[in-house]
Amino acid sequence: MQHVVIIGGGQAGAQTAISLANAKSFGGTITLIGDEAMPPYERPPLSKAFLKDEVEPDALFLRPPSFYADKGIHLLTGFRACAIDTAGKEIRDAGGRVLSYDRLVLALGARAKTLPPALVMGLSVHYLRSLDDAIALKNKLKPGIRLAILGAGYIGLEVAAIAAAMGARIDVIDMAPRLLSRTASPVIADFLQRKHEAMGVRFHLGAYLAGIEQQMSGYHLRLSSDQQMTADLILIGIGSRPETALAESAGIKTDDGILVNEWGETSIPDIYACGDCTRFPYPDAGLIRLESVQNAVDQAKAVAQNILGIPTPYRPTPWFWSDQYHYKLQSAGLIPTDVNAPSHQMISRHSADGDSISLVHLVDNHIRAVEAINQTKDFIQGKSLIAKASRLDPARVADPSILLKDCVME
Repeated sequence: MQHVVIIGGGQAGAQTAISLANAKSFGGTITLIGDEAMPPYERPPLSKAFLKDEVEPDALFLRPPSFYADKGIHLLTGFRACAIDTAGKEIRDAGGRVLSYDRLVLALGARAKTLPPALVMGLSVHYLRSLDDAIALKNKLKPGIRLAILGAGYIGLEVAAIAAAMGARIDVIDMAPRLLSRTASPVIADFLQRKHEAMGVRFHLGAYLAGIEQQMSGYHLRLSSDQQMTADLILIGIGSRPETALAESAGIKTDDGILVNEWGETSIPDIYACGDCTRFPYPDAGLIRLESVQNAVDQAKAVAQNILGIPTPYRPTPWFWSDQYHYKLQSAGLIPTDVNAPSHQMISRHSADGDSISLVHLVDNHIRAVEAINQTKDFIQGKSLIAKASRLDPARVADPSILLKDCVME
């Protein structure tokens, strides 16, 4: 009877365990390891509904704690694996505990990028990756507070929206010349910047933090642009890094993520990986790494199928979402890297009131990506068309009164 050990108590690890436990053909045992003290929980609401007090911590759990025992999953929390013996098929933690495995799944996730220690030494700055991080941040967010956010990505902007709505004074700082520089097109970024500025959010783009001092009046921030500001609270949201140290120490190949093939297999036999920590092959893009719930869940399901002996290649249509005020940003596919290529067209579809927009990306008339703000129909239809590599008529796409599914060229 094979023993599958899954290291990582996040969305990918939990989904792998659940998929195996629900499979009638699986007759082995499952151990799910997490380094946090609580059972697996959802992370996306941490910067959204949870900060707004719309959900309690227990409501974030992916399954009730009793579910795992009921399903025969041995849930081991507070276990931080520190070494893998790939020859002996064992893992151990710093306390000397040892677990043997037949198949091992690495669902290690990612960790928040941090500022240089010398810059923040002795200061209480906040990050937002775990439930504990979110609780600490929520306890300090109050009307009138002066909040400085480093990073104009999803996390920074979602927190800015919540804090602005409660009456905080917000400054957002980013080294890039625009918002969402890694995840959205300039058209979408400009749309959201205008909405944030209308709520009083101040942006300092193309600048980085040069120094922080703690004074009687709060934190004094000095930017590379010579701008200065004060803040009561500082949130760092400058991206994340895949957790690869454990894999690297075991001799597993990594490169900005744990390298896996389309079956989720690493370079070491009987060791798989899934979720935010992986880089995998994607058509026309080489190796990519995705940080999203969709990727974590779907890749975990594929890995479980492959462990069960059911060949299942992982070929996703990536999609993401972000909630900011009453605006829901949804995107599908991968935005072409060379947006200035002659074969690439970006076609905007504005609503009549100007309060929603979608942007369709075509390469040689094939739809590659869609970005939608409060245009759910365009997002859903675009996602389906991307999966089919459909060719669209650009002239019809440019007419927002025509459904995207009706723009397909035969």
